[in-house]
Amino acid sequence: MLLGEHGSVDIYLYTHFTADIKLKYTFSILFLISLIKSI
Repeated sequence: MLLGEHGSVDIYLYTHFTADIKLKYTFSILFLISLIKSI
């Protein structure tokens, strides 16, 4: 029971953090592309 709850919390944290990292990565790439185009 405790392991199951802990597992779902781990999955939630894992998916949340990976999505956050992907968003930041995507935004940084878009920012770099806009900088390159402005030059």
